[in-house]
Amino acid sequence: MADIEAFATGLDLKDEGDGRYLRPAGAEGSGFVFAGMLTSLLITGASRAVPDKELRSIDALFLRALRADDEAEIVVSPLHLGGQLSAVAVAISQGGRTCAHAQVVLGARADDLVAHGAPMPAVAGPDQGTPANANHPGESKVVDGIELSPTDQVLPPIISVWRRVPGLAAAGVTPEALLAFDASAYLTGAALLPHEGFGLSLAHKSITAAITASHMVFHRPVDLDDWVLVHNESTFAGQGWAHGRGAVYDRAGTLLVSFALEGMVRAMPTDRAVKL
Repeated sequence: MADIEAFATGLDLKDEGDGRYLRPAGAEGSGFVFAGMLTSLLITGASRAVPDKELRSIDALFLRALRADDEAEIVVSPLHLGGQLSAVAVAISQGGRTCAHAQVVLGARADDLVAHGAPMPAVAGPDQGTPANANHPGESKVVDGIELSPTDQVLPPIISVWRRVPGLAAAGVTPEALLAFDASAYLTGAALLPHEGFGLSLAHKSITAAITASHMVFHRPVDLDDWVLVHNESTFAGQGWAHGRGAVYDRAGTLLVSFALEGMVRAMPTDRAVKL
């Protein structure tokens, strides 16, 4: 289980005024920033700029790699600020180049007029899950003990993970920002599960794997002090791309979040890395 405080440090933005924020160099160590963390940063910037509205959805594009050991700028530009519906554009740039861009919708909740939600898959509960993802904040229990790294298996392109992250509020992290991190964590691995000879252990070695787009809708409030199920399914892989969709449910089976992702999954060039 990774340190929640370390995750919170990665989202600690310096307010420069007029919707501009700075992420300090080295906030997440070295290397490149994971797409899930980029989504978390985009959400955090939007929420900081419009603090009186609840997050409804985000459509994010990841255009270039963001270096963790260099300062990054986050700029929030209002598109519409209304009583029932607000929207902002959020951009993350580094060295004068845009690395990620999103449109974020915020708005007030209302009482249910009508209500339904897609049912939760029939899976074993967290008590029967296998502990995993030691580098993720909080606790993770994988349903049926599925592993994404091995190359000698053939399985359906589906993985479900129970997640619980107590203490988020005290660390200054919203549940939506944490789930944005999680939503990008499993697509590549799920897309490789049906294909013998391929596994997540090959990513960034012989396989180029990069999330390029994320869409998330936050239907209902999320409480990560208790377990939620993050269900992931890759619906397509081919032509060097993979697509997936997923959902987050509480233990009672209530649909809380829906998401969809697209990413590159292709052979690593022998002479150079793929440039986004």
